[in-house]
Amino acid sequence: MNKIILVSLISFLLFSCGDGTKKDEAIDEKVLVADQFSVTINGLYLKDDVISIVYKKDGYFLSGEPVEKIVKGSELPQQITIDLPKGEKIQNLSINLSTNKEQNEIGITGISIKNNDKVILSESDNFTTYFLAGEFVSWNEVTSKYVMKHGGKFPPAMGGSEQLEALLDN
Repeated sequence: MNKIILVSLISFLLFSCGDGTKKDEAIDEKVLVADQFSVTINGLYLKDDVISIVYKKDGYFLSGEPVEKIVKGSELPQQITIDLPKGEKIQNLSINLSTNKEQNEIGITGISIKNNDKVILSESDNFTTYFLAGEFVSWNEVTSKYVMKHGGKFPPAMGGSEQLEALLDN
């Protein structure tokens, strides 16, 4: 009789532990999705160039760690997508539009931002509300393009506004 009780008790303990293990495995199988921000610029770059993005994290712009993208010059508009480092929560960003001193004008028709598949800023939104031209970028009303002023202290850039920070904060 004691053996039957002992075997029943051991069986009960083994089956009970097995259920807990399955629950733990189920929790481990859930994949946590890390932030993966990407910025897409709809632009016209006539000459080869490099675009770089500096992003704000933990209240500071990481200017020493720009994310660069080489752009091949073309007479046709392009969609240029720049993926930011995976797992980074972006608070704001600045886009250095050009490093090519021969690139005089750039046509930008839209900027969009995604985090994984979630659209943060749509290309149909008025990006000029969310990105402000820096002192080395001006607007040419005749050609409807941005004029690059190279040779200054900083490259021609567009910085994210407070409205962009509010979008990224959600």
